Amino acid sequence: MQGFWIGRNWLVLVAAALAFALKLALALNTYGTNDVITWERHLAKIKDDGALAWYRDGPDIRTPGGRPIAGQVPNHPPFVISMLAAWDYLARVSGLPFRFWLRFTSSLADILSLLLIWKCRVAAGLGAPPVVLLLIALSPVSIMVSGFHGNTDPLVVSLLLLSIWLAESGRPGWLAGAAFGMAMNIKIVPILFAPAFLLYLRGTRRSISFAIAAGAVFLTGSLPYIAQDPALVIHRLFGYDPALVLYRLFGYAPVTATWGLSQIGSVFLPKGGYEVYLAVGKAILLLVVLWASFWMNWGKRKPALFLQCGFIAFLFIFWTPGFGVQYLAWLVPWSAGLDDRRLHCYYALSGAFLFMKYTWWSRGVPWFLANSFDPGPLFWAGVLAIPLGLACWISVGAVAHKLKIRLSESA
Repeated sequence: MQGFWIGRNWLVLVAAALAFALKLALALNTYGTNDVITWERHLAKIKDDGALAWYRDGPDIRTPGGRPIAGQVPNHPPFVISMLAAWDYLARVSGLPFRFWLRFTSSLADILSLLLIWKCRVAAGLGAPPVVLLLIALSPVSIMVSGFHGNTDPLVVSLLLLSIWLAESGRPGWLAGAAFGMAMNIKIVPILFAPAFLLYLRGTRRSISFAIAAGAVFLTGSLPYIAQDPALVIHRLFGYDPALVLYRLFGYAPVTATWGLSQIGSVFLPKGGYEVYLAVGKAILLLVVLWASFWMNWGKRKPALFLQCGFIAFLFIFWTPGFGVQYLAWLVPWSAGLDDRRLHCYYALSGAFLFMKYTWWSRGVPWFLANSFDPGPLFWAGVLAIPLGLACWISVGAVAHKLKIRLSESA
């Protein structure tokens, strides 16, 4: 079977190797975005003052002009502390900088994701057309986020895909839960998909074992810090307001007025109305995600979990009031659930939008440091990024609608 796959998909393997090489070239020759600076400051704070001081005070991050950057209080799971220490160790023994190892790990995760996308599609009975896998391997978003941006989203995606494959292929519920819990050890964003997982798994016993294993792995990965000051760690992860969980899912607090409804509302709504939208929008988004999870699993014939997670991801990115460009990495795998012009349109627009954003933040090409804290004047790339971002947002909605149709047909 493996030899047959290689024979049919040699072009996919070549594309994956070329994409990996391009990511390594970016990781070796660029600094990345200001997220890399933020990770470096997180590491410095932990090394200087300890993990609990990091959770309590946050890192000291400033613009090139010396202005402190607000909203950078850490809300990463404690396991991230071990990841930062591992990248720091690799930097010291290899001579290659921390920022390289951060992005090298994401690039490796993309290879695992490509393999798991194929296995998820086969387990779900969707088949694995080479053209779909080729699009994933050469995804411009994947190349730019993993090779240049500098964040952990690709790692979480690969572990979530592993959990989906284990669940969909009939493996024990605790195995899928363990992979799910490991994904949550890097970012808590998999919480978005937890209702769909629990409703999809057949049998109460399998659902319970999934939940227990996920919780156990997450708690184990959080030791010893969550035992030392559980109130502090839990507050940093979730906040006191349950609706704020949606703003904390991807790491730092997302930026508003830069994407979709939030961007449109910032232009056309009065200040008071816009603030109401931001407050209410988070609760509406939570309800949309919960509705989607129950709707997809309502009937006796449940759609493939791979498609369900794709629908949730596209829904979330379409409706979210806050946004970070690296969030687009979350849509790369689930796009494999489709193969039509909407998908191709989204791929083109998302790549063009991200390229313009990084070019603006880097103050031109070639890229080295794309600092959104200090992007400089709004020149041609920044101007083009605005309509491209709106078009990309519309294409996300179009793909979400197509996935909804496909889910309805398979129910």
